[in-house]
Amino acid sequence: MVTRRTVMPESIILDEAKGATWVHIDASDPEDLRWLLNDADLAEDAKSLLQLPRKLSRRDHLDEGLIVVLCGIDPNQPLERDRVPSIAFLARHNQAITVIAADADSNANGILDVRTQLKTGTELRTPLQLLAALVVAYLIRLEPLIVGLSAETDDLEEQVLTPGSVQPIDALDAVRRKIFRIRRYLVAMQNVLRLIVTDPTVQTKTEDSEALTVAVDFVARYLESLMDCQGRSLLLHDKIESQLSHDMAGATYKLTIIATVFLPLTFVTGLLGMNVSGIPESHDPRGFWIVVGILVAIALVAWGGLLWKKRTLAR
Repeated sequence: MVTRRTVMPESIILDEAKGATWVHIDASDPEDLRWLLNDADLAEDAKSLLQLPRKLSRRDHLDEGLIVVLCGIDPNQPLERDRVPSIAFLARHNQAITVIAADADSNANGILDVRTQLKTGTELRTPLQLLAALVVAYLIRLEPLIVGLSAETDDLEEQVLTPGSVQPIDALDAVRRKIFRIRRYLVAMQNVLRLIVTDPTVQTKTEDSEALTVAVDFVARYLESLMDCQGRSLLLHDKIESQLSHDMAGATYKLTIIATVFLPLTFVTGLLGMNVSGIPESHDPRGFWIVVGILVAIALVAWGGLLWKKRTLAR
């Protein structure tokens, strides 16, 4: 593998016989950016698309060639951050140009992995084969994150299904947000790759189609894992909601019993406790116990009525 550095950024030769090369542009390097803008022999619309920030993967077919933007999650950064690393990829004739943003991490998006593979003998003879390799390298970087989500879902399942445990509703919501966000980017990436494979205007060789199909299968495999986690997390969410609803119904029932039994007792004791003349049994030595007996009778009648109603509704 031969590299050279003149007025242009480092160029890695893909196929020496056909002159296929890969030029990588780091927007944080002023020399790289100057070459892209002034010496790359690109139309203005192509330059704009290669530098334009993106939130989701997409592709554009221009006279210059095929431009693909791959967006995803940075495995080395917390998922809650708004930063979306992306690779802008241009395939024209026998040249591939990749551009990463100034704050992007080449380790996270798989660029360095593919460069290392090429320098150690891996054969990627065309720009589209390089594109497929970049997708696979990124997904391999993303794999520990997806495996971690699956493990988190397993732990939440154990916690939810353990009787008497505290329901981890906040932890479950955090896992679900991660799943939805990763899935959003992978679905967009999968759609872009499928469009490239099936687009008749994109001239792909058999080897290119096979490499892109492998990349699509890689994305589908990780999406399947995410869908499994999403389905399990939804069942856990329903289980927690059902348990919380059951607990609330039980608490409401207990409050109803307390109100039904003690409301009449409170009324009677309040009435008999007024400091006025003419209170029944106020001069009878047994008056206190008579009142207590009446209160107990009222409580028993109320309690019995609740039990009877509960049994009637249960039938």
